[in-house]
Parts: sequence; C-alpha cells; structure tokens
Amino acid sequence: MEDLGETSPRRPKATLESKARVGALVSVKVPKDLYSAAIAAGHQSATARTHQLQHDGAGSPGKTGVAPRASMRTGPLTLEKAGVQRRVPVPRQPVPTKQWTEEYHFGTDAGDTYPPRPVEYPVDEADMVDADNPFGWVPSDEQVVAGGGSMRPSSGHMQTQGATVLALELFDSPDMELIAPRDKLSGDWGDKPGPPASSRFYDTNGGFSWAPCYVTEYEPESDRYCIQWQAGNPSAGKTKWVKRLNLLFDDERTGFRSRLREARRRKAQVEREARYAAYIAAQPFRNPEGLGVAGVARVMARAGRATALAGGLPGVTADYINEARGDYRLAVNAAIVDFLFGDPDGSARLAALDVQPVKLRASCAPSLGVVDLSALPLGVMTECEAGPNGGPHTSTPMPLEAFHLLLADVSGGAVAGSPQLLSALQAYLRDLDVTSLQICDTRLAGLPLPAKLPDFVRMQRMHRDEVADQLTQEWTMRVLAVLENLLPALGDISPRAPGDGTPRASGDVTPRVTADEAGAPGPAMSRVQVVRFVKMLSLVMGDQLRTAVLSSIREYVEFWRRYDFADWHEAARAGLSDAQSGLPTAPVGSTAEPASANAEWRGSHGAPKWGADLFSTVPPPLLQVQIAVRDGAICMVPELELVEEAVMESFDDLLTAVQAVDDISVKLTDATAERCLSPISPEEPAVAHARAEVTALLTKSLRGPAELLASFQEFAHLVEVSPDAYVAEWAAGEPSLEQSEAELARLSGVASAVSDKSEAHVTFRMLRVDCSRAQAELADSAIARRSALLEWLAKNWASANLTQLDHFDELVHRLNEEPDTTEGMDELEKFVVGLEMEMETLEGKIGYSRTVYDVLSDARHSLDNDSSEMFWELCQWPVTLGIEIEEVRGRVARYRSRYLTQLKHDQATLVSDLASLKAEVDAFVWLGDLKLVDDRLSTVLDIEARTQALAVQADLYQARERIFGLAQTEYPQIQALQKAYEQAAMMWRTCSELMRCLPEWMDGPFPEIDAEVVASDCDKWWRGTAKLAKTLEGPTLEVVTAVRARLEEFQAHIPLITAMRNPGLRDHHWTKISAAVGMSIKADAGFSLSRALQLGLPAHMAAIEEVSEFASKE
Repeated sequence: MEDLGETSPRRPKATLESKARVGALVSVKVPKDLYSAAIAAGHQSATARTHQLQHDGAGSPGKTGVAPRASMRTGPLTLEKAGVQRRVPVPRQPVPTKQWTEEYHFGTDAGDTYPPRPVEYPVDEADMVDADNPFGWVPSDEQVVAGGGSMRPSSGHMQTQGATVLALELFDSPDMELIAPRDKLSGDWGDKPGPPASSRFYDTNGGFSWAPCYVTEYEPESDRYCIQWQAGNPSAGKTKWVKRLNLLFDDERTGFRSRLREARRRKAQVEREARYAAYIAAQPFRNPEGLGVAGVARVMARAGRATALAGGLPGVTADYINEARGDYRLAVNAAIVDFLFGDPDGSARLAALDVQPVKLRASCAPSLGVVDLSALPLGVMTECEAGPNGGPHTSTPMPLEAFHLLLADVSGGAVAGSPQLLSALQAYLRDLDVTSLQICDTRLAGLPLPAKLPDFVRMQRMHRDEVADQLTQEWTMRVLAVLENLLPALGDISPRAPGDGTPRASGDVTPRVTADEAGAPGPAMSRVQVVRFVKMLSLVMGDQLRTAVLSSIREYVEFWRRYDFADWHEAARAGLSDAQSGLPTAPVGSTAEPASANAEWRGSHGAPKWGADLFSTVPPPLLQVQIAVRDGAICMVPELELVEEAVMESFDDLLTAVQAVDDISVKLTDATAERCLSPISPEEPAVAHARAEVTALLTKSLRGPAELLASFQEFAHLVEVSPDAYVAEWAAGEPSLEQSEAELARLSGVASAVSDKSEAHVTFRMLRVDCSRAQAELADSAIARRSALLEWLAKNWASANLTQLDHFDELVHRLNEEPDTTEGMDELEKFVVGLEMEMETLEGKIGYSRTVYDVLSDARHSLDNDSSEMFWELCQWPVTLGIEIEEVRGRVARYRSRYLTQLKHDQATLVSDLASLKAEVDAFVWLGDLKLVDDRLSTVLDIEARTQALAVQADLYQARERIFGLAQTEYPQIQALQKAYEQAAMMWRTCSELMRCLPEWMDGPFPEIDAEVVASDCDKWWRGTAKLAKTLEGPTLEVVTAVRARLEEFQAHIPLITAMRNPGLRDHHWTKISAAVGMSIKADAGFSLSRALQLGLPAHMAAIEEVSEFASKE
C-alpha cells in the first residue's frame, strides 16, 4: 500500500521486539488472478477503469478523486471461506475528531495479553446499522420520504484503491438484477422520463441525502445509469451518470440490501486472499534452493525427447525453470505462513498485519462422469434358480425393445443420467457448499481480551445474524437461481417432438426439456428427473446445514475447552490466595504439568491475597467482570449467573439461527408454501452432550470468581447503612471514649483489609475480575464511617467544651458579684467553699477533654479554629479560678467587718422603734366613741402591721448574729406590745363588723339574707362582747355595752328571718302567710326586714312559723 505523502506519518513495521505496536502497512501488487476473476464476472469496463486510475497515480496525494487511505481493523468472519472485514463506520453530524484510545503494544500493564488490542475509534450508535462498510447502507423508507441526510465521509474514512483494496462495483453481480436494465427502462412510465428511484445528492456543505430521481438511460459499456433529479431538488431537471450501487429503485429496497451485502462479502473474500498472497510473495526466501543445476538436469533427463528441444530453446527453458522455482518458493513460504497461524506469537503478528488464513476450496464433483446411455451395448438377462445359495444361473441377451424400454425408464427418472442436472449439482457443490460454515465466531478478531460480556454477546449475535441472513436469503436465492438457470420455468416443460432421435417407450408421455431449452448440452430432462433432483438438492442442503450446525457446535465446545483445566493443574489456582490454593494430588498416570512462570512466582513470592500470583496464560481470559457495590450490596457485574446464561443462550442460538431456511422442494411447486429445513434437534445426544460439557466447563471456571465474591461479603456491613445512620446507631448505644477509640482503630483496619483482600484485578482461567471499584467504594465507606465517627466525637467534644466554658463564665460571674447584704456575703462565702470542693470534678472534666483531643489528634482529624481555641481556653481555667477565689476571699473579709457594724446600728434602731410603738399602744387602749369605729379600726391595723415588721427585723438580726457567730439578742417588747392591744383590737373589729352588717340585714333585699349566717354571726359577736365586757373598763367598756344593746335588739328579729327565709317556701305557702296576716306578703327583691317590721309581721309570728315548719316537712 502506497504512502500518503508527507502529511501522513509512516507507521513503523510491527515486530515482536517493538515496545509500541501499530498496524503495519503492506505494500503489494494485485495478483493477476484477481483481475481475471473480475473480468470473468462480466466487469471488463469497470476493471479497465480501475486499472487506468491505478496507472494514472491512484493513492498519490493531491490528485482529484483519489481518497487517502483509511485505517482499518478486522472484525468477525461471516463465513470461514469468505472473510468479511469490518471497516470504521462513517460518523454522522457532527463529525467527531478521531482519537487513538490505545496503540498496539505488548506489556505487563496491558494484562499480559497477546496479541495486542486493536485500535478503537469513537463510533456513533446511529451508524451501527451496517458497520461492515461505511458506504454499504441503504436508507429506510422514512429517510427517503423525509430526505434524511448524513455528512459526506471525510477522506480519512474512504478506502484508497490499490493492490489489496478494490472498488466495490467490481464485485457487484449482474445476476442479482431481477429485471434486465433495458427491460426496466423500456416500460410505460406515462409522462415520467423513466422509472422512479433515489440517489445520493450532495450539497455544497458536504452533506448528502437520498433524493428522488428518474432513471432515463442505461449505458451497458460502462454499466452506468443516467438519472434526472425530480422536482423539489435544487438541481431539478439536471442529469447525472451514476453507478448501479448509487442507484436505488423504488421497488427493490430489500433486494438491494442483499445485493450490497453479497458484493461486500465477495470483495472481502477476494481482498483477504489478495492480502494473503501479497504477504507470502513479499516474504524473503531463506530456505535451500530446491531446484538447482542438478535438479534441472534431472528434470530435463526425465523429459526424454524434450531434452533436445529444451537445449534448442534455452530462453524458454530458463523462463519455465524460473517459473517453477518461483512456484516452489511461493509454496514454501505459504507453508511457513500457514504454520505461523498455529503459533500464538506468529498468529498475533499476522493478525496485526491484517493477514488471515485462506482455506482451500473443497474439490467439486468431477466434470465428467455421466454415462451416455444411448451408446451402451445391449444388456443381458440373468435368471437364477431359487435356493439357499442362489443355485445355478443362466444369462441370455436382452431383446432390443426391452432394452430400450428399460433404458428409457432409467434415463427418464435417474438424476445421474442427466448432464444438465449433474452440472447444476457441480455448481452447487462448487459455489454453495456450506458444510464449512461457522455459525459461531470463535476467532474473536478485533475484540480486545478480556472482553466485556455485552461486547462478546453482541459479536456473537452479529455473526449469527449475518450467517442467518446469508442462509435465509442469499443461499436460498442462489440455489433457486441455479435451478432457474437449469430450468427457466417448470411449467414450460413439454413433451419432446416426435422424430427427435431418442427412443421412447410405448405410451410414454413424460414431459421433457430439450438441451437447448435447459441451456446445457445433453439429452432432454423429464419432470421426474427435475423433481427428484430438487428433492435430492433439498436433502443435500439439509444435510449440509446439519453438518454446519454440528461443526459449529464442536467448534464452540472446542473454544470453551481452551479454558478448561484439571483440578490438579496450576490453572486451578489462578487468582487464588495461598489460603485457598491447595491443589489435590494428580492421579496416577496423568500428564505432569510443565514448569510455568506462575508456579515459579507463587513458589518464590507467595500469594498473600487474591490475584497476587500474577497469573497469566495463553489464551488470555475471555471475559472481564467487576465486583461492584449496587443497592446496598456487594455483587458481581454482570452476575455470574448472567454470564453462564449468556454463554448457554449463544449455544442454543446456534440451533435456532438456521431454523428459518426455506425448503426449496416446496417452493418450486407452490411459491406460497412455507416449510423450513430442520437441521438438528436440541434433544439429539451429540447436542445434549456438548451442552452439558459447556455447562460443566462454565461451572468449573466460575467457581473461583464466586468464591472471590463470597470473600468480599465480610465487608457487606459497610454498605448496608449510610455513615450518618451508622453514627446515629453508634451514638444510641452511649459508648465510652475507649469504645469509640477501639471502633476507630477497627474501621482503619477494615479499610486496610479491603485493600489487602485482593489485587485490583484478579485473573482466573476464563474471567478477569476487576475488584478496583469495589475496593475503592468499600475503603471509602470504611473511611467515611471513620470520618463520620470522628466528626461525631469532635462535635460532642466541642459541645462539652463549650458547656464547660459557659459554666466557668458563670462561676467567675458569681464570684465577682458584690453582696449588698449580710446574707449575700454569707452565700458568696459558702459558694467559694463549694467551688473549692468542686475543683477536682472540674479538673477531671478538663482531663477527659484532653484525652478526647489526643484521640482526635492521633486519628489525624482536622479541627476547626474555634474548637481548638475553646479547648486551650478550657485548659487555662483551673489557674484562672484559683486566682479568682483568692481575690473573693479578701473581699469577703472586708464585707464581714462592714456588715457587722451595720448590724449593731440596726439593732439599736429596732429597740428605739419598739419603745415608741409601746407608747402609742398605751394611749390607744383607753380610747372609746362608737361613732369613730372606722378610725379606730384603721389604727388597729396600723399597729398590727408595725408590730409585725418589727418582729421580722428582730428575726433578721438574730439570723445575722448567727452568721457572725454572735449570741442571739431577745426582744420581749414585741410580745408585750401584742398582748397590750389584743383586747382593744378585738373590740374594734367586732364593732366594725356589726356596724357594717346591720344596715345590710335591715334594709337590704330580703332574698339575699342568709338566715344561718345571720344567726351564727350574731351568736359569735354576743359571746365575744360578753368576754370583753369582763376585762375592759372605762371608755372601751362603754363601747362594748352600746354594741351589746344593738345586738340584743336585732337578735329579737332572727326568728322572723329564719321562718321567712325557709328554702322550702313556695307560692302557695306565701298565700297562706298572706291569709294569716291579712295582707299580701312575699319575700321578693323589693321586700326587706324593715318593711316586715313596718307591716307588723312579728305579731303574726306563730302563723308564719307554722307555715314555714309545714313547708320544711313537705
């Protein structure tokens, strides 16, 4: 392949010693057989144009119409006989900048895998409709109607036409045209210039869309079509010549896709063979020469009579010998390259150069082998007698007529008797044999290993879909094409005309097809031959399909056997730590395992944790899974059950992928009939055994990853609850500081244990488990819990420090208060004594705070400035309190002297006040005059209040004497005062109450008078005044005498009040009272005691009391 110029740097040739591996460019010439095949397929004009472009400078930079070379990567094969090469898909708008994700390389940091990973490009999902070829897609109906467009491919996506890359048009088969181009254009299209179609229309910005057009003309020499753009297009009415693959008729959408796919398959197959041949031709020949001078002499001696001719034509002889020598060198190099395909390193190098093995085609049926039955001699008739051993037999010549009748039966029904049918069978076996078809993709070309499960499943599904599409559409269509070429229409079979020279039996009316009608030389074919041939071909197709399925199943099982291992082999310990890597003893007679780097490493370094053995093998692990934290649990992503399910689904799909192949035996008789070939059943022993073997292999291979996942479950508690919930639960248990410190140490150990559980990647025989994400999340969870616990501890510590500081502030504030009384001084002195006793407790709390600070510091927990300042301020408080207490003691001594002096002065004042009050009491007890009862009562209250106040002062001064430790002073004057005015105070209170109640009882509303209260108060006053009259004398005795007189006068009305205020009196009782007194009487709100006296009711007292007593009884 030619260089692209100075702007495109040349890639270095890939060698095993290179540190960076890149895909090497191959510079070869096109084999002449490549163009011969294209010319034989009917593409002489396109081949000539391609040759002209190459001759004019194809691939040279700067020339119009020549696209730069595109980077390529290989993909899965559609068929073993046809290598389908995947190309980088064309991106849609906007065009992303291509970035290399990884170059080819070989190193331990890439997972110890070889061959290296292919270069990957970012791919738009919208372009994955058909990723085999960026130009091989066909628009959907919606895109054609809506004019959906895409960006024009950049030069980096266009393949450069060269030695091993040819134009796709060279491989377009004219046989795929259902209707000849001239017949399609010659139809009646009315006012339209031709049949409607769609073609790619490019705008000025480089974007294109499928725009509607009309096909007006066809040029057979160049195989091009002239189109005219329809209305609505900027170029409406203009014409343009396009190639067939750039033209999509409205009635061939599905067939056009198949046509593109078949062209790409043939192109990929030829290019694959070209790369293979070009690589072999470019290899140097270092073997001994197989045809030296002596060898040439021996060849010429063997030629005999040709020796003289060879001596006469030395130039021709030399050319022949050189050609034979070249064939020998090519054969030797081909054998060496084929051998390299079986070597891992050699296969990797060839894969990097995009060189793939090319299998030889299976030999077809011989071109000869049909016996001319008409030329056979007359046969004989052999008769044998019955017997256990057959008995004697006799042979007689067969009559001519009987021979011709038998010959007609054989030639009319036997498939082997028709050259046309055998030619069709040869064509089928040569071009349509699918026995070597692989339904599964076990080469995984272009898939980086270990691969993700979705990528592996996607590659298998795409390969199966391509194979299924190949079988259900292309294979069946091509088989039908073979039959149609053999027999244009089964309904056109007609009896052979008389006199055609072929003997026929009497009454034979079997329809026949002549050789001219069948398109092949030979005798005519009968309907029976054709039907038998179709049924035979259907059976052959079913048998080949069955063979392909069984072969694919065997290949699939063999693929998984590569990851099998015996329980005593080193691979059984892959990824396991020393604690889990005990191997059973190899059975007697088993093949000893050769020494490996894995065993040497484990023996010298050990494997303290999962994956520490650095296991590496060929082939590398197939799949990569990941241990992750999902929904509060530690799980495998994807789950191991899903891995096994996906692998077994791929196995089952090998059977279902080919179940939609039509049975041609019913299609020719009834095109609408639906019946498919039944290649194989899942219940067959071979299939069931293969499935069980794959299941057993998966179970064995998944055992190690399952144990690894189970070992991580000891950290499941880290993800079950959040750090906040964990701290809340921890705080609810009210743990001690020692318990919290132990928990912090445990969490630190858990974080380390997570890292020590395994390596970031643990390589098993079939899987590589990525533990890095789970380890990071689990370690982060442990650290988050530890940080949350530290934060909770620091928060509580800061809160406790703040509480202690507030307490110290209160203590200092209390110590600095100025007492304004002796009691305040005494309380301050007692507070100081209690504070000195509390100092030990306060110092203990400060010591606990220091311990918490040490724990936080040892844990390297970051503290904010406020918390730190509070802690250091708290540590200074004991000294500060000691100073404050000493100052308070000095102040208390001064307060004692001051308040002691004040106490003596207050006691002297109290004695003086008692003497003054005694004089006032002595004068008051001789005062009389009932009219001044209110003034006298006010004086009594004043004396009582002053006496009580002096008594309180006396108690206060006695308490202060106790504070100072002095003898208590007694004050008998207070009791003398209280005794002196006690009688006078009682008298004036009685007078005041009587003078207040009498007017209310006499003139107030009669219903408001309570008879019992009136009687009780009068009795109390009467007895009290009787006692006072015995002890008083002078004016006070006169007052008592006057009060008793008024009270005695009022007591005479109490019976009347009692009788008339009886609660049992009702209206009819008042009626009786009214009748007794001779007037209407009723004790309502307008009635009073004075009114009763005015009415003379006391005179009717007996009648009133009788009615009242009667009412009480009711």
